[in-house]
Amino acid sequence: MAWLDDYLDAFSATVSASDAGGWTPFDPYTIYPYLAQQWLDRLWAAFETAKQKSLGANELAKGFLGSLAPREEISVIIFMAKSCNYDKEKTMKILEWLNEILCAKATEDPYGLNSNKIHANEDVKQMQTLLPFHQVDILQAKEIGKLTHACRELSYGLYTDYNFFQWFDTFGPYPAGENRQLLLHAFTNFAPTELFPQYSEFNPNNVYIYAIYEGAEIKLDQWSHPTSSGSLPQKMKKAFILSHTKIIEKPQDLIALRETMENAAVSQGKWVKSLDFEAQKQWELQTHCYMWRDFFNILGLNWKPTAEMMDAVKGKPLLNANYPKFETLEEKKQFWKKLFDPRNDFFLEGLKQ
Repeated sequence: MAWLDDYLDAFSATVSASDAGGWTPFDPYTIYPYLAQQWLDRLWAAFETAKQKSLGANELAKGFLGSLAPREEISVIIFMAKSCNYDKEKTMKILEWLNEILCAKATEDPYGLNSNKIHANEDVKQMQTLLPFHQVDILQAKEIGKLTHACRELSYGLYTDYNFFQWFDTFGPYPAGENRQLLLHAFTNFAPTELFPQYSEFNPNNVYIYAIYEGAEIKLDQWSHPTSSGSLPQKMKKAFILSHTKIIEKPQDLIALRETMENAAVSQGKWVKSLDFEAQKQWELQTHCYMWRDFFNILGLNWKPTAEMMDAVKGKPLLNANYPKFETLEEKKQFWKKLFDPRNDFFLEGLKQ
């Protein structure tokens, strides 16, 4: 499993730049151990079903929007397996299986050291030649940045900070001419009626934002967070925005769309804050399972959490992560790398089931 070294390099760099205290509704690692045995058994059953039905990695990769969901789930599997001392042979087989699916999905850099690319070069060229990109000035670029932020916040409000991966991803950076790069923000499901029936009429139910930047030197980490050499709005030169089936180009249409998404994000955020602790746990469980909906559908399996899974978190407090204090960033990276390496037994006592 030599690929794990590259995966853990990307994972440790990304998680070290994140703040567990800011995850909503709580640090997921403080609840995952309660679900570990049942969730890993479910994935093992999915693995066995795929073998029985002769469904290969290329077919199963169609169950994921991009690389982000399988990337994230690899770390969840490792963490859960350590928390409950899951069978190591089964764990390694599940990890190898998911890695094959991830590599079938990603065209390069599957673990997210610098990018998140799933589109073939020819497809990227067609995006730039066939889509009606328009020139943007700094005011429009800032408005597009606000729209992207609002869509992201609504995604978090619907799916939590760590279960949105199937429904929102950022792809790229792709080459777009001399010293230019293309990013694609894909928000694919703002009407998750299985979770929120009241969103059945929400419009738009998806938003795609294509943006071309000049001199930005963009990189994406394992969780598709972008970094650049300067302010991205100031570097944006062209854009193409599709709101469901409507092309958004006129300034008034862009402002109207941004306001729609902002209002929805605020409303959903108020709902999140209104949840009591038991409801928060059930929401987390539902959204985690829902992230696998399309994948499980390919296998002919039910994506919904079982009553036993819901009972597993009912009435349970958050576990004590008790992360150590770190003197340096490198020390922090090495801790996360060791904690999430399935080839060792290192774990935190407070997070064991």
